[in-house]
Amino acid sequence: MTVERKTLKADEVATHLGISLDLVYRLARQGHIPSVKIGKRVLFRKEAIDAWLLQNETGLK
Repeated sequence: MTVERKTLKADEVATHLGISLDLVYRLARQGHIPSVKIGKRVLFRKEAIDAWLLQNETGLK
């Protein structure tokens, strides 16, 4: 039985968004990107990251 993960690690978010790992941690620390801290780990729900991305689209060309 395979269990699908609901969360991403910071390095996976960085890859998913095409940004640096440092920027992911900075955005999470500042509360600009949805995240949850469990102990020393920072986790991100993929659905929340995708929703955040849609909400923050500017339509720049």
